[in-house]
Amino acid sequence: GCADCHGVKLDGVPPNSFVQPGPPLKPFALGLSEAQFFAIFREGLRPDGSPMSDGMPWKNIGKAMSDDDLRAVQAYLKTLP
Repeated sequence: GCADCHGVKLDGVPPNSFVQPGPPLKPFALGLSEAQFFAIFREGLRPDGSPMSDGMPWKNIGKAMSDDDLRAVQAYLKTLP
């Protein structure tokens, strides 16, 4: 899941050095509108419009989650310490 690249605490510190670290997710989620957050998982686009890396499983997440699921994920990420 997310912890593989974003760390157990989703703070951007991955559990090992074999993966490229992802950003800490709370500040990331706080800085995005709902439309930007959805674009990551529905279209594979970063907030600046550039494409997401193939290492980020955005396609699988976007297919598996409804809009309500993605809203819940973003809301959860905003509550992280």
